[in-house]
Amino acid sequence: MANSDLYGNNWNIPNDIISSINRELHKNKGNKSLKGYKRAKNLADTRNISYSMLKRLKNFFVSFSGSKTDPEYLINGGDKMKTWVNSTLDKSRGDIKRQKTLKSDSGMKNQFKKTHTKDRDNKNVTKVNLAKPLSGSRQLKTNKAVYTEMIRIINRLIK
Repeated sequence: MANSDLYGNNWNIPNDIISSINRELHKNKGNKSLKGYKRAKNLADTRNISYSMLKRLKNFFVSFSGSKTDPEYLINGGDKMKTWVNSTLDKSRGDIKRQKTLKSDSGMKNQFKKTHTKDRDNKNVTKVNLAKPLSGSRQLKTNKAVYTEMIRIINRLIK
């Protein structure tokens, strides 16, 4: 859905998170085999993070079962990084979903689907189409169910 549109995006990491990562890198200078050390070093050097790396960090924080004072947790940014990653992903995914919803409400088709071509050779001609009941306030506001049913009827008459 909205996630595929985020690939290729990069975000600047806030300075307070970079400084906490640098502090932890300095504390663990002798322990370069610490899990996440290379990633932290890369993030501190570039000050930039890709969508793929954001997803990896979110997965790390979700699956991490140690304490919040563990060097592995702290070198990945700790609570500040965890909060920032979650809010950045939620905001970015929400922005794309809102954009697609607005386009869909304005009448543009297939905003939540990838473009495709129909396979008319394998169509099921015996399928019976029934009107769908209204399922939410958004459909009531935009009359979407009524319009789709009217479009089906018009298309059948044209054929």
